[in-house]
Amino acid sequence: MDAKKFILEIFRETDFISESLSAGSSETDDQVKQSIAAINKACSAFLNGQETEPHIERFMRRQMEADVYEEFEIWGKFSPPPQFIKHDDEST
Repeated sequence: MDAKKFILEIFRETDFISESLSAGSSETDDQVKQSIAAINKACSAFLNGQETEPHIERFMRRQMEADVYEEFEIWGKFSPPPQFIKHDDEST
């Protein structure tokens, strides 16, 4: 990963963490701590010329995105086709 992409990933993650902390949700405390540790490890790996991707995959934002994509996929597979959906406001 080049420096610009790496810095963008770090920026996105820190922005996501700051938004999570400002929301005041206590259930994300452990996730925030794990994400901060992943940021530290990713920075260390980048500076040492090692692979950063395993650490970036543990970012809180990345994990939440994966969960949302999975949920969208599940709902997409199990939602009824449009021809079976009836709307109550079809009085025109």
